[in-house]
Amino acid sequence: MSDNDEVTSIDNQKMYIKEGFSNNKKKYWRQIKRGPFYFEAEPGMTGTSVWAHHNEYGSGTTLGYHCISKPGYAADFTHSHDNHELLCFLGGDPTNINDFGAEISICLGEELEEHIITSPAIVSIPPGLKHCPLVVKKCAKPIVFLEISTTKEYKATGVDGDRIDSDIP
Repeated sequence: MSDNDEVTSIDNQKMYIKEGFSNNKKKYWRQIKRGPFYFEAEPGMTGTSVWAHHNEYGSGTTLGYHCISKPGYAADFTHSHDNHELLCFLGGDPTNINDFGAEISICLGEELEEHIITSPAIVSIPPGLKHCPLVVKKCAKPIVFLEISTTKEYKATGVDGDRIDSDIP
């Protein structure tokens, strides 16, 4: 190998890294999914949202990461899923996710039993459990709303049995 070949190899590695990926002849380079990760935020979301509702990462799960810094976000429609879903509410300060300055209302079950969240929490929703409306009533500090579902494709069924997820990215 000549000195020229080494320079070309280094330049190619820099190009791959600069473009957001690097195979660098490593076995597992495809497991690193690089950004930019952003989509249009839902109404009421006040920061970047990351959506993966169609198995984009090949993991068999869906996720949504949303930043909220003011009251007003609402998921109005009561619905259920055929899969397990986790709704995570965390403080928006990455150095202290327990610093939670919000009040969130979520209804669960056929009877729409209301629960008020005022501290970091994870709502575990088994398949078939009706949930929502969900409303961010107060928000004095930014929070992170993370949704994780054990399915390759996000699907929601309304109380009338019809699918209501057609407008969800």
